[in-house]
Amino acid sequence: MQRLEYRKQACALPGCLEAALPEKLLFAVLRVGPQKIEEIRLYGGSRATVTVGDANLVTDCILSKEEIEAIFFALCQGSPYAYRDSICKGFLSPGDGVRVGLCGRALVEGGQVLGVTDLSGLVIRIPHAIAVPVQEILPLWRGGLLIYAPPGVGKTTLLRSLALELSKTRRTILLDAKGEFFGTIPSTDEPRLLHLLTGFSPAYGMEIAIRNLGAECLLTDEIGSKEEAACILDAANRGVPLIATAHAKEASELFARPALCRLIDSGVFEHLAGLSRCGYGKFSFAVSAAKKQCS
Repeated sequence: MQRLEYRKQACALPGCLEAALPEKLLFAVLRVGPQKIEEIRLYGGSRATVTVGDANLVTDCILSKEEIEAIFFALCQGSPYAYRDSICKGFLSPGDGVRVGLCGRALVEGGQVLGVTDLSGLVIRIPHAIAVPVQEILPLWRGGLLIYAPPGVGKTTLLRSLALELSKTRRTILLDAKGEFFGTIPSTDEPRLLHLLTGFSPAYGMEIAIRNLGAECLLTDEIGSKEEAACILDAANRGVPLIATAHAKEASELFARPALCRLIDSGVFEHLAGLSRCGYGKFSFAVSAAKKQCS
């Protein structure tokens, strides 16, 4: 009965969270207000918080470590083994575009992380299908575009909007390695040449997109490894432009990372776009040419 009353008050959380979170947390989140909640952070033995824009708001809900474990199992639908690949990397994608960061002790065997145990907290990121104006940077896609910003500013949201706009006229492939786009691509009667590859590594996903799907434009989130750089160079050599994102506050931080420096120096990205947020659904860009500045 309480959960029914919660639904009537419309907190607008994704269905997978409404089903998995305990009632006392749902009502605590609801009491924060009708704002667009971007994150819910759970701490064992301490008050849960929610993030709205740049504000971290404290709720009146305290969860034990046992309750956090129960939420984790509910998000896994009782089968952590089915999510073992992502759990080994410290996160869980239960659906609806939600991503859950796992805080706890690494379970290591033979030098490899096999999972996360003794959970002490969860960081739940909630997507919103915001229509971001992309006209300012959309013309830059043909030469390759690298978007950078600190975590939580809105790179994934921007990438989604660019994919939707490009797919009106171009065969567009959006690589969704962490399951953050699934469930947040709105349906439409307009023609859309958009395919979503979910759960593939960027390297493997790019190979599929080029060889099997005839991609005219590729989009992927959070690049930075040497393996990804090699695959991105291969894609660029086949004439497929790439829009990608990376964590960085300033452009100089990109040049300090060998893999990104290699891509910029090789001409994969003609432009860099620094992203900043000035309100919910409002963004500004600092665009610069990706000159050969790597040491």
